Amino acid sequence: MSQNQSSTTGNYHRAKQWEIAFFSLNNSATNLYLFAFGFLTYYATGIAGFTTLVVGNLLGAARLFDGFIDPTIGVIMDRFNTRWGKFRPLMIASNIGLVLSFLLLFSTHRFEGALQTVVFLIALIFHKIVYSFQQTVTKAAQPALTNDPSQRPLFSIYDTVFSSIGVFALGQVVVSNFLSPRHGGEFNQAFYTEFLGGVMILSAILTTLAVFGNRR
Repeated sequence: MSQNQSSTTGNYHRAKQWEIAFFSLNNSATNLYLFAFGFLTYYATGIAGFTTLVVGNLLGAARLFDGFIDPTIGVIMDRFNTRWGKFRPLMIASNIGLVLSFLLLFSTHRFEGALQTVVFLIALIFHKIVYSFQQTVTKAAQPALTNDPSQRPLFSIYDTVFSSIGVFALGQVVVSNFLSPRHGGEFNQAFYTEFLGGVMILSAILTTLAVFGNRR
């Protein structure tokens, strides 16, 4: 049976190629936020008014929660089952969470003093949680989609095209040749409004397509 047909062969269950291609977009959806996260320091120091030292310390403090976040996500995901599937609700909910986390992260210039620091740290931790949820689905759901060794490399191929080339390489081109010149070469508030809006919309579209590609 061809790779374009869902089937069960021996002990293996297979997926359609379009399902593998669509589901690989879940990683691209999260990588869009990873790409945009690289611009957070410019915002924090240039617009929110944090010093570089403070930003570094807050980022380091947020990373301390990694040891608690990842095992907890694993336990929740093992026990999570709904009438809409095991992974699809988590993909949708975590992508909505990513939108909320960025809205909060890139609005901390509206706060002052100690409250600004607290809000920024809370937003960082929340972002790490929802990002880890959607990113973990990418790994956990692959065997549920297909466990046929002959199909597993297809995910890496599609992911390389969509994420490595489509998100990171093309993203740099868009920022440097389109967005940055539109705003005078500065990472100002207008730049972040346009840039982050595009990231959120595109990530939501990719997540939706990934949901259609995932049968669980």
